[in-house]
Amino acid sequence: MRRSPTMQDISWFLDLKEREQLNLDPPYQRLSVWSANDKRFFIDTILNDYPAPPVFLHKEINEHGRATYHVVDGRQRLETIFDFIDGNVKIPSDFSEPSLQNKRWDDLDSEFRSKYWNYEIIVEMIPDVKDDKLIRDIFDRINRNSRTLSRQEMRHARYDGWFIGVVEKEAENKEWKDFKISTPGKSKRMMDIQFISELYAVILRNGISSFKQDDIDKLYADFDDIDVEDNADFVDDSCSKFKHIKSIVKNLYKLQPRVNEYFRFNVHFYTLWSYIYLNCENLPKEEDLISRYMNFMIEVSEWKDLNADDADNIGKNTKNFKFPEDIITDYLSNVTGANTDFVPRQKRLEALTKALALEEV
Repeated sequence: MRRSPTMQDISWFLDLKEREQLNLDPPYQRLSVWSANDKRFFIDTILNDYPAPPVFLHKEINEHGRATYHVVDGRQRLETIFDFIDGNVKIPSDFSEPSLQNKRWDDLDSEFRSKYWNYEIIVEMIPDVKDDKLIRDIFDRINRNSRTLSRQEMRHARYDGWFIGVVEKEAENKEWKDFKISTPGKSKRMMDIQFISELYAVILRNGISSFKQDDIDKLYADFDDIDVEDNADFVDDSCSKFKHIKSIVKNLYKLQPRVNEYFRFNVHFYTLWSYIYLNCENLPKEEDLISRYMNFMIEVSEWKDLNADDADNIGKNTKNFKFPEDIITDYLSNVTGANTDFVPRQKRLEALTKALALEEV
């Protein structure tokens, strides 16, 4: 591939945007993750005429000769540039010129605006290639060592097959917000999508597995190229099982909204989800299941609180617990520390299975 770096000023990007020839959101792009502080810092960089990292654009020309520039890397920088002009970002309060501190675009005179428009950025132009996989690979290489990218954001950029489509669409459903699995903070970094991927993995791998980023990468790779039509039975069965488990969890939440005290922690949600999947054929009635689950989790929490400050005498500070001490401690001891490794997940599942099998609680 032939590289073609050039220098372009901000007015050039503005012109592309106004002519609708700049695509800030190609399918491999990640969600915007810059905070207000990040944006102010970048504006400070521009106004002080400091250098900024290159912007990578993929130039695509249609049959009529019209070019569209897809942003492969640099979306946050370009969005910040446009946000400042739209009045959505302020100049930092510690800017070198005191008279401009905390000012917005409308407060700037023509001389300062001209300086802003003429700020130059290196542009790496990727030629008009039709291989989408190549573009995704370039994005992956640019961002592989970037601190601002989570591993899930990298998966979003790298994969575009059946599995990632399913989990990203699933994450949009309201239930995950109700369960507190999806929050604005988690969504911003795609952590909710990553966790939903783990829940799907319970079904696809027919059991629990450890949480390792490389393992999740392999899961995505394994199902990235799957032909949906040729594997219709497998796809339908997996999706059906996922929806069925989710419907049970939703019913438990409706029966006892207080369960969200535990659902909001991935460690508890994953364990209950795994239990439901592995015991789907002989689950207690939902009313009994939620009652037993809440009673058990309440006692786990109370045990933790009673013994939290007295490690030498753990287990001696007790009240009249209904569940056996060994079940409570087995679950609780595998909640802290490396709780996403296979062994702690397995031991938590075993403890929960024993607890929910008890008739009199």
